[in-house]
Amino acid sequence: MTGTEGGPDGLDRRAFLGVCVAAGAAMAGACSGAEGSDPPSENERSGDPHWRITDTGADDAIQGYADRVSVDPGEEFGLYVSTPAPAYRVSAYRIGWYDGAQARRVWRSEPLPGAVQQEPAFFPTAHTVRADWERGPVVSTEGWPEGAYLLRLDAEGGAGGQRYVPLVVRSSEAAGRTVLMHAPATWQAYNLWGGYNLYEGKDGDYRTRSLVVSFDRPYDKDGAEKFMVYERAAVVLAERLNLPLAYTTGLDVDRDPGVLDGAAQVVILGHDEYMTPAQRAHLTRARDAGTNIAILGANTCFRRVRLDPTPWSRRTGATAESSPATSRRTPRTPTTATRTPWSPPTSAPPPPPTPNRP
Repeated sequence: MTGTEGGPDGLDRRAFLGVCVAAGAAMAGACSGAEGSDPPSENERSGDPHWRITDTGADDAIQGYADRVSVDPGEEFGLYVSTPAPAYRVSAYRIGWYDGAQARRVWRSEPLPGAVQQEPAFFPTAHTVRADWERGPVVSTEGWPEGAYLLRLDAEGGAGGQRYVPLVVRSSEAAGRTVLMHAPATWQAYNLWGGYNLYEGKDGDYRTRSLVVSFDRPYDKDGAEKFMVYERAAVVLAERLNLPLAYTTGLDVDRDPGVLDGAAQVVILGHDEYMTPAQRAHLTRARDAGTNIAILGANTCFRRVRLDPTPWSRRTGATAESSPATSRRTPRTPTTATRTPWSPPTSAPPPPPTPNRP
């Protein structure tokens, strides 16, 4: 799942994305009536080439997660951070082209007091790991442009250490734009923080895997591995091409069929394996209305996931091979999710509509 970057732009590791996005998304931009959205003018700003993590430090050097996977522009979100360092800072970087810098810092906190949070809770029935930590800073996104963000946590003093927390500032509308749809459900399915994900337990055995995974925990490794490997390069390239863009996540498409109304194209980024029935239905609805769909990776929509309210967590995902998949969630609702593979169709689907063309 990991990869390395290469070349002066750091994009050759995912060169195939360039072909897909340039061919498909550029067509969508040409056929739309939109002259452009915020990203082209945003990309005229100076970037910060020092946005990348240079030292993750020890596993517990600094770790954190946000209480939202996406927010509206101007909306607040909370951060939950654990570090043995006496202090830490948070920097928000918007991913884009920025004349090759590939990110711009839009906000930086003052030094914040560090603290080691309690050990994560473990629920043995479903092998769920949840970090029931005290909330740290509440961050306003006032003035932040729509887009994909990495919040970088930097421990100050002590042994140091850095981690990312991914966040999407979603677009208010998609009409005439190319929509980049990020995949936090899949990020979470593979997240091994705390020793468990949907594929293995602490002993590495599939039989001890999680049956329920929670969004209330940091992501493993550098905090944004799946975004970095599967999604970042497409974001950078799409902005470099000055396409009229909109940003959303699969969870937003799940909760609101209007998210994709009038979109010229939806780009399914990288390895978007886990989708709810509502998300898939809303994508199909958009396709049938004439929106182009570009799929940039294998295993897309392979697992059907259900997200349900639960009384014991803010945001939790559960999986069970035999459970039905019929429920929906909203961003602030406690949730569980169940999954099954999508079954082959029992009859041939209707022919697809004619795609949008100039």
